[in-house]
Amino acid sequence: MSSWHEPCFYAVYGYMEYLDMRLRSFFLSFFFCIPSWAISIQVIPTLPGAEYSIVRGVSADGKTVVGESGGKGFIYSHGMTSEIEPLAGNAETSLHAVSADGRIAVGTSQEYRFSQAIKSSDGMVEVLGHLTDSAPYSFAYDISDDGAMIVGGSRVRRENGRFGQTYMVPAVFKNGLAIEIGSLECNPGVLLYRSGVANAVSSDGQVIVGQSCGKAFSYQNGVMKDLGTLTSQNPPLCGASQVIRSEASDVSADGSRIVGHSVYYTEVYQAFLYDEGVMKPLSATSGVGGSYANAISGNGRVVVGEIKGAGNNEAAIWIERENGEFRAYLLSDYLSDLGLDLKRRGWEQFWSLDDVSADGKQLVGSGVKDGRYEIFLIDLSKKKEKKKKTKKRKFCRDWGYCGSDFYK
Repeated sequence: MSSWHEPCFYAVYGYMEYLDMRLRSFFLSFFFCIPSWAISIQVIPTLPGAEYSIVRGVSADGKTVVGESGGKGFIYSHGMTSEIEPLAGNAETSLHAVSADGRIAVGTSQEYRFSQAIKSSDGMVEVLGHLTDSAPYSFAYDISDDGAMIVGGSRVRRENGRFGQTYMVPAVFKNGLAIEIGSLECNPGVLLYRSGVANAVSSDGQVIVGQSCGKAFSYQNGVMKDLGTLTSQNPPLCGASQVIRSEASDVSADGSRIVGHSVYYTEVYQAFLYDEGVMKPLSATSGVGGSYANAISGNGRVVVGEIKGAGNNEAAIWIERENGEFRAYLLSDYLSDLGLDLKRRGWEQFWSLDDVSADGKQLVGSGVKDGRYEIFLIDLSKKKEKKKKTKKRKFCRDWGYCGSDFYK
């Protein structure tokens, strides 16, 4: 991957995007064209004795968060972090997603060399099954709103002449069984990207998205569709001209919009939005080191993820405007534009946004607060309008931008 000190850093495309973002933040803050918000940033406590936590998902209503804390799966709700019971004494667990009402969570339990997809409901944990007894590996990554459809992946063993091959394939889990949903056609002899996984499912359980043979897919009515990759136009870095693979990470509630990333030959990632049969790049705020789209809101209007910087990644959010285009923001700049004093609250940096609620107003991710790594839940749902002078409103009308169109 190209170094930050190389001339490629000054690619015109990325640099102009960066200047555009900075100027936009300046004008928004200077002319006070946006409302004052009662924004809540809740630090999600780690489990007792745990030194770290990783946030994975949030429920559709934004009230329940799941993840991993010190190798133990946790559920955060009503200000309390609770641990799920492990399957065995030494097993490490991680929860990846939760149903709309917060009652059913799915994830993975791993002990030694074995991994099992699990479901936690009403304090009880059960194994969801796997495809091959000789390779008992399975993972559960998402669940439909009603908890009926669970998706993920499981290992299979395929015989190939004298040697067998073991790799992951996309799967769904029903009644204690893992069911393979198929795979896209792989290039002959290319084993590196032969594996696949189902990463997400629509709210009604009808549309499944993920990756198979290094290509993003959608699965509906028994048919797996290759979503393709981004074109090599406007690469995020000089020399990153060849797209070699793609992966879909999430899908909107109705299954119409899909987000993920394409990967260039130089291992630079570019976030994408797939809508109406077309894969389009989501612009990055700096365009320097690539971008990731981790999740999309149920209504399909907010995408969350991260962009790659010089050191750590930075959390990013893309919001659909009235013209249908998605505008990218660094999360820190976006919150500051809304009037939040991050420095006073102790927040030094936001590293990633990992999931978003159905209406796009609850966000979960990780960052640094008071010198300590933390995971958080941001609530943007409480809106408090601020009186504005006529002259300032006229500026907003003339320039056509008075804060986020999404939250009007």
